Amino acid sequence: MTEVFFILLAAAVIKFSVVFAAPYFLCWKIFPDRLRRFKIQTVERQKPQLSHEIRYSLSTLLIQTLVFWVIYWMNQKQFLNIYVGFGSRGYLQELTALVVYFVFYDAYFYWTHRLLHQGWFYKKVHVVHHMSLNPTPFASYSFHPVEALISQLYFFPLLYFGAMSLEMLVVLVVLTDIGNLAGHLGYDFTPKSMWKSRWGSWLTTPTHHNLHHQFSKANYGLYWRGWDELCKTLHSKTESEFFRVKTQK
Repeated sequence: MTEVFFILLAAAVIKFSVVFAAPYFLCWKIFPDRLRRFKIQTVERQKPQLSHEIRYSLSTLLIQTLVFWVIYWMNQKQFLNIYVGFGSRGYLQELTALVVYFVFYDAYFYWTHRLLHQGWFYKKVHVVHHMSLNPTPFASYSFHPVEALISQLYFFPLLYFGAMSLEMLVVLVVLTDIGNLAGHLGYDFTPKSMWKSRWGSWLTTPTHHNLHHQFSKANYGLYWRGWDELCKTLHSKTESEFFRVKTQK
């Protein structure tokens, strides 16, 4: 079991390096001038911010690894329903798992996010994440340990009541991190036409979450913009800021 933990930790570090560290160096260090027109905020980040983000990201990586280690152990004891072999139970099962995952996780994220903005949770826990007013990719994992744990707990009911192949689970974890990256990259590469397209009008954009870091009391949603619209938490500048970024030169 100890060997499994270190394998999971190594995989987490590699994933973090590819999904978060590489985009940071590409967008913030190597090509910032070429990508300037896609940058959401023009104000420079505070100098201590990066070290703060990296320090808490390392803590989150350890907690995430521990959670996946517990998931592995529980699955070995047949408490959870992870099976090996993509499509071995039919491709409809894989599609169902994918849809259920994103619908459930999107709702889980919105409502736990609202909770984290209340009283003690915000002042002692979530404030760590909000110290990144102009987030970089490293802010994607910059959480207080309590929030880092809360952000992973959705796996347990999802894998207890439903079934998912190991291969699909790995893909979904990576896609979730990519979605997290989009909200913290600091750049919005979303096509302008997406905002009013049939499918795009339902989705958030990188600008949507960046506004949350700037103003805190709005735009709690992750993927689906509908939660913010239904609960009246959509920031009034969400659309205008998106088009400002899309038209800047």
